[in-house]
Amino acid sequence: MRTLFFLLAPCALLFGCSSSPQTSYCEAACDWAVSCHTDARDADEDGIRSRCLADTKAASDQCEKAENGELDPATAQLLPPCVNAVNDLAAAGECGVFVGTLEERTLAAPPAACVAQGTDALPVLNAAQAATAETSGELCQRIADSFCRQTEECILADYGGELPEDLTDSLGTPYDRCIAELSSSFTATCAQSESYAASESITPNPAREAAFECLEGITAGTCDGFLSIDTDPVCALAFVDAQTAQAFFTQVFDIVSAYASEG
Repeated sequence: MRTLFFLLAPCALLFGCSSSPQTSYCEAACDWAVSCHTDARDADEDGIRSRCLADTKAASDQCEKAENGELDPATAQLLPPCVNAVNDLAAAGECGVFVGTLEERTLAAPPAACVAQGTDALPVLNAAQAATAETSGELCQRIADSFCRQTEECILADYGGELPEDLTDSLGTPYDRCIAELSSSFTATCAQSESYAASESITPNPAREAAFECLEGITAGTCDGFLSIDTDPVCALAFVDAQTAQAFFTQVFDIVSAYASEG
């Protein structure tokens, strides 16, 4: 028995013979991704977290081991600095890796503290990016929603912030009317055609990238700029062809005109 004790003592004193369950790199990366997407858009938090955890764990078997307390002691000691570095980026709102420009997303790299994760470091981050990326259908819906919200804001501005009751009685609210009309003419067709699907090659989907840029312009612009947005080349590129773009913008402007003529 004394012999066994002395054989085990170095393990217990220097390293510990087993690790405890830990937050994994996958969990940290997915929490970071989810926080970025939910800040940027109306996202299904539970859904994207579930996809993210499944795909990142497929990219690294170290994550399951960490969560189950099965890492070897040396590897277990290297994990917390990586997790802390990822958590710090999330807390600071550093979200370019997930919702930034094409360049930011393409050149994304794990924090330096995650180098100890070895060859799993970048694949886990890339898996988190892909699993949480906005789907084509979600992006179609967000375009319609953003245009309709801005349409309503601009119409309300013309009425001093509140529409006359008789106007809403006859036409409904601008947002609801806009969403209903675009749903049949744009949103459903856009989602069905996968117009904004993320590219599986190194060449990005130009319509998808233009849609992201167009959305930024909508929220950052003024009503005057919004009402002339059909001439914006970036927003025009967000549609599959010039005819689709023209039909979309014409419909939005017709809604604006309906409330202007009634007022």
